[in-house]
Amino acid sequence: MAERSKELVQVGYYLSKYGQNEPPSKLQTKKWVEAYRMFYDSLNGGRKVLEFEHSLKNSRDAFDSHFPET
Repeated sequence: MAERSKELVQVGYYLSKYGQNEPPSKLQTKKWVEAYRMFYDSLNGGRKVLEFEHSLKNSRDAFDSHFPET
């Protein structure tokens, strides 16, 4: 299992803080899957696409309890 990098955790924080029911508007997409894939090339850490998406979603979800609006 690949460990989450500092950068992946930071992206998870950003997605949680600025995305509510959909990804942050700066990403210009309405789909979470597309938002996750925007970061795949630079942050995948050797993971396959679906593994990376799950890892980034889990990272995002970990911050959700810190932001009442998410």
